[in-house]
Amino acid sequence: MAYFLHGSCWICGEEYEGLVFGGGFMNHTPIVPALDKETSKVVAVAYGETERYRYYTDPSMYESGDDIDMIQWNDLYLSAEQNYCPECEEFSMDFEVTGEGD
Repeated sequence: MAYFLHGSCWICGEEYEGLVFGGGFMNHTPIVPALDKETSKVVAVAYGETERYRYYTDPSMYESGDDIDMIQWNDLYLSAEQNYCPECEEFSMDFEVTGEGD
């Protein structure tokens, strides 16, 4: 099951629509939010080894703490809050689950 996400920064107000985290019944390669290093935009891409993207499942993309809510898909974890915002370059972007699907 995949989660549909909305990303928003509480400092600069930047919004990110159409994000996905997870995979469907037939597609076992997860789609994850990532920072495209060439465009500095947050996109949803297939999870894999590539130098072009910094995946938001990487702990360097969010500020960690004991009270941070996490979104889980199989063995991947995505912080629901305090993620890196490429617009203002602060750890101030939250991901909200807006729906689920296969």
